[in-house]
Amino acid sequence: MRREGSRPKRVEVRFRDLLPELAERGLEIAEKQLYVHQMRALIALNSDKNLILRSGTGSGKTEAWFVYVARKRLKAMAVYPTLALANDQIRRLKSYCEALGMKATIVDSPTVKEYAKSSGTRALRYEISGSDVVITNPAFLLNELKRIGTDRPPYTRSFLENLDLLVIDDLDFYNPRSLAIMLAMMAILREEVSPKVRFVVLTAMLKDPTGLAEYVRRITGKEVEVIDGLPFSAENYTYVVFGKDLRRLWEGLRGARPVIEAAGAGRDALQALEDFQKFRASLFKVMEVARAAGIEVPEDLGLNPVEVLERYVEDEGITLVFTKSIAKAEEVARALRERVGDAVASHHHLLEKSLRAEVEERARRGEVKILVSPRTLSQGIDIGQIVRTVHIGLPDSLREFLQKEGRKGRREEVERTETLIFPSSGWDYNLLRRGPSALLKWLELPREILVINPENKYVVLVKGLIRLSNPNRAVNASPEELELLSRLGLRDGLQLNDRGKRALLNLNFYEFAPPYGIKRIRRTKESEKYLEEISHADLVEKFQIGCIDYTSDGVVTAFRKTDSKGRVVTGVIVEDIAEHVLRRHDPLAYVLEEYYAFARRWGVTPDIRRDYRAGLIHSDVICVVRPPEGFERYVKIPNRTIWTVMSRVPKVVVVGDGKTVVMREAKRMAVPAITDGIYTDFSYGTMVELDPRTEPDLARLGAAFIELVMRRALSIPFWTIAYDVLVMGERKFLTVHEPDSAGLLEGMDWVKLREIVATYNPDELDEALLESVNELGYSALVAKGMDWEVARHYALSIIDRFIARERIRVEFRGKELMLPKPSRALKRAAMLVYTLSVGERSVLTGSSEQQDELYAVAVFDGESLKVPVGVFTPEGPDEAYLESSAYVSKLVDQEFTIYTYDVESLEAALTRLKMKSLKAKLAGLQGENLLIDLSPHASRLLGPDHTFRDVVESFVGLAEGRVVTPIDVLLRGIRVQTSRRGWREKAVNAVAPALEKLAEVELTALYLLSLIVDPRRDAG
Repeated sequence: MRREGSRPKRVEVRFRDLLPELAERGLEIAEKQLYVHQMRALIALNSDKNLILRSGTGSGKTEAWFVYVARKRLKAMAVYPTLALANDQIRRLKSYCEALGMKATIVDSPTVKEYAKSSGTRALRYEISGSDVVITNPAFLLNELKRIGTDRPPYTRSFLENLDLLVIDDLDFYNPRSLAIMLAMMAILREEVSPKVRFVVLTAMLKDPTGLAEYVRRITGKEVEVIDGLPFSAENYTYVVFGKDLRRLWEGLRGARPVIEAAGAGRDALQALEDFQKFRASLFKVMEVARAAGIEVPEDLGLNPVEVLERYVEDEGITLVFTKSIAKAEEVARALRERVGDAVASHHHLLEKSLRAEVEERARRGEVKILVSPRTLSQGIDIGQIVRTVHIGLPDSLREFLQKEGRKGRREEVERTETLIFPSSGWDYNLLRRGPSALLKWLELPREILVINPENKYVVLVKGLIRLSNPNRAVNASPEELELLSRLGLRDGLQLNDRGKRALLNLNFYEFAPPYGIKRIRRTKESEKYLEEISHADLVEKFQIGCIDYTSDGVVTAFRKTDSKGRVVTGVIVEDIAEHVLRRHDPLAYVLEEYYAFARRWGVTPDIRRDYRAGLIHSDVICVVRPPEGFERYVKIPNRTIWTVMSRVPKVVVVGDGKTVVMREAKRMAVPAITDGIYTDFSYGTMVELDPRTEPDLARLGAAFIELVMRRALSIPFWTIAYDVLVMGERKFLTVHEPDSAGLLEGMDWVKLREIVATYNPDELDEALLESVNELGYSALVAKGMDWEVARHYALSIIDRFIARERIRVEFRGKELMLPKPSRALKRAAMLVYTLSVGERSVLTGSSEQQDELYAVAVFDGESLKVPVGVFTPEGPDEAYLESSAYVSKLVDQEFTIYTYDVESLEAALTRLKMKSLKAKLAGLQGENLLIDLSPHASRLLGPDHTFRDVVESFVGLAEGRVVTPIDVLLRGIRVQTSRRGWREKAVNAVAPALEKLAEVELTALYLLSLIVDPRRDAG
């Protein structure tokens, strides 16, 4: 796959023209011309505007704001997601400041601790106050804002009070909750601390900046300029390395065709045995079919990635190799060093910081040509002419893949780059079993959008907690902030109560928990090493006893706790995935025995390390979630750890028109260990009751289909909204919540989502994604013959439940009512018949013997209005009414109930219009209780002498701005001569627009009346 390179356009101005000192100090950047987007950014900032700069990696976003700060000698704070991943930007900023006689200071929690031990915090405050540029992370800035007005003032207080520019770099790094906190911090900073501060936001992924721009304009009172710049990238070629001697493999499998056919292979797999090109496209599927037939196929197809990588040590540029784990990175680096020597190095967080810096510097000098890393080189580090990225196993997240890809081709002299993919994980094979097209579609997917929502109530929560933490600032709290804190039970008067104080303590940037992580200890026979800490949420969701730690190829065997009876976990112990380790821990010994039993039942020799490395064993934590209703606190508690073990030998299922689906038998085993930990936060959620006849797995399939469509059609990341199916006796519920408060549920347009789901066409990539994110849903789909219409049906039924819950405010006879919003999801429709006869007030003029009439059978289903106007002659009606008749039949087939007004008058009109088929249909519906006459109900509400006009006028404001006069008065001024040719068409065209306006008002009134008098039919 080839991707064209891009080069941002430049202007004639060089950096030395703006900052001559850069040239005097011999910095390389001095001779470079500014990109167009850099110059536009400088102009915008000079015009006293805020700035949102959207541009890709390597496009000089750092220099875009720094030139402005340096020329004006302003104070700026640059906020990076993590300082460890911003080494390159920090190195550049420090070199620029040194050349210009400016002072740049890095400050975070470790910095504070170092100063406290050496010079004291007073020296740190002095250092910061005298700086021009302060570099920090959002977690530290949040804690600084929480300290304002307390007896422990912020270290950066004097700097913040004079701050001119706050730069938020790499906005794309944050999840929805973090983005909400960032928005709140921006407002607090401007309103409480830094009265003149403006904001610069740097991003590559923000698709729609409108909401963010309006928010920044509102809190600063200054305009916001959005500037786009091209990313800096070289022409790139992507290669997927399958293996060696594929033709020999193909010829061997062709000879085994009878065996493969006997195993149940479908037509597509058999055709691949006859055509080598089709075989290459279906390689991984055919290999799995061969394994199912008992044919031995090499796992790596005879290719060791090291054999390819060793060739690159002689290249001019650097090759970055990314693996799935630290253990794999060390294994590859060690094997390469044995072949090519010291030109290879590993790079990960378990190495000392000084050693990592030394490796980076050796790479810049050209001494290291191949760097192997699981993740640490995927963001924020620029080490020179990187010409190639190699992925030994793809990351599950497209976002992470693109971050890794963004490391290369960032020098103008690099004209061509390469991407190599060595399939080695379950996700890779999952994609490739569907053919290369699925992989290509994944690689070409639009990036997941940034869910940044200024209306998110989490923004209000953060601002309220910070303001009410100090009496002097509490008076600045808005009514919205006070109301939310009251509803959540977090305040008494203008101060936080005990719950509020705990919430403020737990309000940290990366999670709602104490400001320190859970220790992770990797234990071996020889030693114990402290790995990177895990979050409190990860403890609950991924690090219970029995969970596999994929980053270190280990398994959690024990907790370290404050006491034996509490749920407070301070550390987790991770040991090797090995038989002797599992046998030492009783809960894991039980699981090991179960694994052995399944392996023998499947007819294979147990080998737990082999099966883990082959991706046949994985772990999940089943959590009990108490979802919020609306925006409130939610609680997540781990219930049990589950191991899923898949058989080495797959099975073949043929679905549809000869399509081969390869599956593996899977067994789920609960780890009999006590779970610990609890995670809470504030977020959005809700719950709807499902049809009791719905099978839980099919409900999960429907929910998974919604997730797929939201990712593919709307680019919303997976897990932004989480679903679960609860079964309580005969009743079934679907719970929905946002694991990280995004505010999507509150503003979800379910009707629009329904339209997208109804028309979305799934493809082979959706199969792979579904199998990856929801195994139960995928199994249900296979059981239904891979019929996506089943998934769509249950997805639509779920969405209909949400639509049915939406309410509108209606005033009926002076009383305010909350009724379900008209929608197809309510499964009801309103119908009226209009007739326009010849007479003094008729639309038709001509002979007094003329007996023609105009008519319309009007139907409203809650969303769509059908008012086909037709002509009735003494011979009978034309075919216009058949459109409405057919639509009524379709609605009834879809389980709608039809509501009308005065059935007797309706039948009389249909008799006179000779519409026998429609009359018979409605009579049958009435007998089945599917046609409801609302006139008796209206009589009880409005009195026996009411008219239908009274019904319409009882809904105050319904007809406001629309036609409300009776049809005869409305059409009095319209005249069509029946003696002229084409008069019927002219009459219909003259009447139709006015009649549709009237029908819209009257049918809506009838529909709303049905909701008032017959709520039992509300689908919600």
